Amino acid sequence: MNLKGLIGYVLILGLFALSGAEAAEWEKIGHHRGGFIYVDKQSIKEPAKDTVRALIRVEVRAETDNVSGDPKRIKEFLGQLEYDCAQQHYHILELTTYFMDGMSDRIAVPYGDVHYTIVPDTSFEIAYNYLCRK
Repeated sequence: MNLKGLIGYVLILGLFALSGAEAAEWEKIGHHRGGFIYVDKQSIKEPAKDTVRALIRVEVRAETDNVSGDPKRIKEFLGQLEYDCAQQHYHILELTTYFMDGMSDRIAVPYGDVHYTIVPDTSFEIAYNYLCRK
């Protein structure tokens, strides 16, 4: 991991530490297209009725290309997501993409109030089913 990637990783860890997150307790909840999906059990919160917020990590297999067309290979995604269990949609609060070369791109709340419908057979559906116990 190069210095820029390391600094990004440390900053993300610091932000989660400041937000009251305890040491991560990753639980494997499924797999999708060869990669594994984890939820940090310590991060699961229910800020409102039928709403669940959690830190999700999705490992991506080396042979998977970046869907945006960027030639860099993605290693994993780390995101804080909020699921509306009743309405069956999710909201991305923060997302960090880690690349095979050690670099990372962090996007914090650029999505505004955009809510996405749960699409079948995706990592988002696997996390939704786990968090909302469907």
